[in-house]
Amino acid sequence: APGGRAYDARLGVNQLASVGPEGDVKVADIPGEPGGYVALAISPDGRWLSLTAQLSDRIVILDLADPLAPKAVREIPVADGPFESVFSRDGKELWVTNLDANQVTVIDTETWAVSAVLEHDGFMQPHGITRSPDGAWIWISNRHQHGGAHDHEGGKATGKGTVIAICAATREVAAELAVGAYAAGLSVPADTARAPVAPAACR
Repeated sequence: APGGRAYDARLGVNQLASVGPEGDVKVADIPGEPGGYVALAISPDGRWLSLTAQLSDRIVILDLADPLAPKAVREIPVADGPFESVFSRDGKELWVTNLDANQVTVIDTETWAVSAVLEHDGFMQPHGITRSPDGAWIWISNRHQHGGAHDHEGGKATGKGTVIAICAATREVAAELAVGAYAAGLSVPADTARAPVAPAACR
C-alpha cells in the first residue's frame, strides 16, 4: 500500500485500521449503515481502496491520496453479499464476488458504475477472487454450500468446491475445476510491474 502501510477492515464495526511500517496504528470510522466489511483491494496505482460490505450490499471506495487518512468518497450498490474484490491489472475495472447472489459484478473505475453482472451455472457462493499476474485471467472460488454461514468444515455442502477461470477481456468462463470442499480464499504470485499495464490476452 502507499507509504508501506497495511489496511485492515472490521466485520463488526464500521472502521478501517491503518498500520505503518513501524507498527503505528490509526483507526478511522467509515460513515453509513453497518457494512460487515469482509475484504479489501488496492488499485495498481495505489490510489483507491475497495471495501466489500456484505451486510449492506455495497462497495465502499476510499481515496488513498493521503495514506495516513483514507477517505471514503463513494458507495456503489451491488448484488447480494459482496465478498471479495480485485482490480484489473490496468486498474480500469474492479471485479467483485457476490456470494449470496451467485453472481460476479464488474465495475468501471472511471465512472464507478456497474458495467456488467456475470452469471454462470458454476457460480455457487462465489467467495474468493484474484487475477493472474499478467492480468489475462480472473480466478473465482465457489463454496457450494447451503446458505451463507461460515460452516468451515463443509457440513452443508451441495457439491465439491470449485475454481472458475474467466478470460478478463471477454468475460467468458473458460474452465471450471473441482478443488475439494469449501473453496474460499485465493492467491497468486505478485505482479512485479512497476506501473499499471493492460492485461495480456487469454491464451
